[in-house]
Amino acid sequence: MNTENRLPLALLLLRLSVFLVMFVWTVDKFVEPQHASKIMAEFYSLSGVATAVIYLLAVIEVAIILAFLFGFAKRWSYGLVLLLHGISTLASYQKYLNPLQPPNLLFFAAIPMLAACFVLYYLRDADVLWTIKRAAAIELKSALKLIRDDYRIKGLVTQAVSLSEYWGRFSWSERLR
Repeated sequence: MNTENRLPLALLLLRLSVFLVMFVWTVDKFVEPQHASKIMAEFYSLSGVATAVIYLLAVIEVAIILAFLFGFAKRWSYGLVLLLHGISTLASYQKYLNPLQPPNLLFFAAIPMLAACFVLYYLRDADVLWTIKRAAAIELKSALKLIRDDYRIKGLVTQAVSLSEYWGRFSWSERLR
C-alpha cells in the first residue's frame, strides 16, 4: 500500500481523535458550566463568565466540531479547531514552565494535539474519508432550501392545519422528495 492510499486513513484517525478530545471538553461546558467558568478565570483572565455565555460558547463549539468531524467546510472548521486549540494551548503556557509540578505534566498532551490540528489543517484536501464533499453539501443546502420554500407555500394555504396533520397526508416517498 503506497502513501497516497494510507494518508486518508491516517488523517481520518487524527480527525476522530481530535474530535473526541474537543467533544469531551465541549460536553463539560454543558454538564459543568461552572468548571468552564473557572478555567476561563484561571487561564484567560475572564472572571465571572455567566452560565448562559458558557452555554452559548458550547453551542458554537458543537457546530464547529461537528463540521470538523464530518469534514465540512474544511478551511473554516479545521482552521477554527486549530485556532481554538492553539489559544487554549498558549493560554496554559505557565504550566509548561514547571512541568514536574502535578498536574502540569498532563498539559503537555496539548502540544502533540496542536500538531495534529495543524497537520489536519495543512493536509485538509487529502482528508477525504468520511467527509461531506462540496457537491453533497451543495445538494443538502439546495434540498433544505426547497423544503423551506415548499413549507412556506403550503404553510400559507394550510395555516389552520397542524404540522403533524399536514405531513400525515403524504406517503413516506412523497415526504422525502
